[in-house]
Amino acid sequence: MNKEELEKEIERLRKENEQLKEENKKLKKILTVFINPHAPPAKQFFKKNVPRASKRLGAPLGHKGATRKMPQPTETIKHFLTNCPKCNNFLKRNPK
Repeated sequence: MNKEELEKEIERLRKENEQLKEENKKLKKILTVFINPHAPPAKQFFKKNVPRASKRLGAPLGHKGATRKMPQPTETIKHFLTNCPKCNNFLKRNPK
């Protein structure tokens, strides 16, 4: 490459550099709107990940439990199949 071509290349790169700087400036201005710490939460697109204290689930420590007591059975009922659950045929009852 001769001197003329190099100077043209340098000039082209300088113009491109200026355009990129202008574009960068505009984009930074737009980005400050979205990262503004004083903006309401609905407008903040890039929210900071703040670790939250985990809240313990369940009753507070020392709380007396209130579990329902199981009632005693008063009678026993026997259930028998009259039909087969697969083929629905009548089942005979074996007197054993």
